[in-house]
Amino acid sequence: MQAKVPVLPLVPILYQWRYRTGTIGPMDVNVKGLEPEVAERLAQQAAAEGLSQQEWVRQVLRRTASRLSPAELVAQRAALEPMSEADFAKIKAEVARRRRGAVERLGARQRRR
Repeated sequence: MQAKVPVLPLVPILYQWRYRTGTIGPMDVNVKGLEPEVAERLAQQAAAEGLSQQEWVRQVLRRTASRLSPAELVAQRAALEPMSEADFAKIKAEVARRRRGAVERLGARQRRR
């Protein structure tokens, strides 16, 4: 009688558990067909920040993922009530007041109209 050889799963048990529970962490992403000019620009930006290209792209993706997409912005805007004229006037006055304060603090000249 031959000994039964255990069949190993293609994905180790530990990873099967992690995928099922949704706790899988970092993921590799490959970008194909990137224009050389874009790759060169990313390399320049990474060098200017003192980061590796990989870390720079990671940060760019994090920033992009943290922003709302145009479709999300449209949906969010559609759910809001229109602003009243009185509310708009209050906000406009506050912005003008803050701008005057900043101009004074910075010593900038007033804008000519």
